[in-house]
Amino acid sequence: MKKLQVRDLMTTEVVTASPEDSVARVRNLMYEHWVRHIPVVDGKKRLVGLVTYRDLLRRHLIEQSDRPVWVEQEELERIETDTVTQHIVDQVTADTDLAEAGRLLLDTKKGCLPVVDEDGRLAGMLSEADFVRYLVAER
Repeated sequence: MKKLQVRDLMTTEVVTASPEDSVARVRNLMYEHWVRHIPVVDGKKRLVGLVTYRDLLRRHLIEQSDRPVWVEQEELERIETDTVTQHIVDQVTADTDLAEAGRLLLDTKKGCLPVVDEDGRLAGMLSEADFVRYLVAER
């Protein structure tokens, strides 16, 4: 049986943000694309960090029911993504053994791992959902 690598399950069509984007844009991308993780990349597509839905909730930047939506939107437009980005992020390469990547997800209790190439450019994402899709397809 062939040993699976991250490349066999990872998602390559990834929605990204730049450090200068507003938090409002990142939140809107999450809603529009039904994702909980947005990698932040620089102009050369190198991974800078990650913003998660949980990060936004933790910082009370979304879904504050006591404020009108338009007030929240205006506030989030003024905050740059870089201020809420996790800059130190576990990451893997496409050649990483899938079991190793899965253990890393479990051990760190993270929902995803950015996949980078040898130059640190974003190549894709590996998430819990990718593992579930694989298991469902195998059945």
